[in-house]
Amino acid sequence: MNKNHLQKLAKAGITSGILMASSSIFALDLEAPDHLTSLIAHNGCGSSASANSPSKIAKSDRLITEDELLAQLNDDSKTAYHKMNYEGKILARKLASTGDFKNKNDAVLEARNRLAERDHGLHNQPN
Repeated sequence: MNKNHLQKLAKAGITSGILMASSSIFALDLEAPDHLTSLIAHNGCGSSASANSPSKIAKSDRLITEDELLAQLNDDSKTAYHKMNYEGKILARKLASTGDFKNKNDAVLEARNRLAERDHGLHNQPN
């Protein structure tokens, strides 16, 4: 084998290695949405919890749907849920998805109380 032939062979090997590696990277990119969905389910969108820290809010891999939650609520909790903003409704669904709240009405009331405490704290901060 001459030097020119070895150079071509080396280039072909490097090229095929790069192509194999890039196809693996693209395969990982296709899996990213599932990974992100799982991460959001565990930590919540906009959560301050890091990806490696356990979150007290989300112990379940699946977030309960709004319809599932509403089917388990009494009239007072349904009214409270419907009065919540988007963030409150998401928090109520996260809390209801955990094993901490067997009674879903308690999860809705807890979400309402947490948001009220947070909002009260924001309004009482000195300027």
